[in-house]
Amino acid sequence: MRPVLGVLLACCLGAVPVGLLLPRPVSARWLQCRLFGRWDCRGVTVFALEMVLGVLAVWAAAKAGTPSTRGEVMLLAVTMGSLLPLRLGFQAEGGTGLFFGAIVAISGLAGAGTLLVCVCLLAFTRSAGISAALAAACYPAGLWLLEHPGPMGLTCAGAAAGLVVWRHRKALRPA
Repeated sequence: MRPVLGVLLACCLGAVPVGLLLPRPVSARWLQCRLFGRWDCRGVTVFALEMVLGVLAVWAAAKAGTPSTRGEVMLLAVTMGSLLPLRLGFQAEGGTGLFFGAIVAISGLAGAGTLLVCVCLLAFTRSAGISAALAAACYPAGLWLLEHPGPMGLTCAGAAAGLVVWRHRKALRPA
């Protein structure tokens, strides 16, 4: 019963719509940051808060569940929860920061490497959707190379990465 409670808690924390909790800017000129060009501070703040929530979701799920529950199962639960925000009537929203926060919390070296790939791709492509999708697609390979999880862990990591790629499928289409 405790592993199920941990997975449900991870899914519920992943469903928190962080982007709706911050106020929208009044105008397009509202506080712009200079990070790889012109990015609004709200988007960077939402991504950072989603990463913190992803780390907290994995930590809380690990405390509520049992130590035998794989981290990748919690990653899949957090990612699926981010697809089902309660506030939007179970319609898909952002939540990519949740995925990256959860992978950093679960597998430190593979997660940090994936986040580094995302930042490098962001600097190269200047598209958050493309960089997030391609970095997420690299995560299962990096996890396998660095930590050698079992088949269930690799399957859950691949499914979570696949959900992130699916969420950003419009950014991957040719122009």
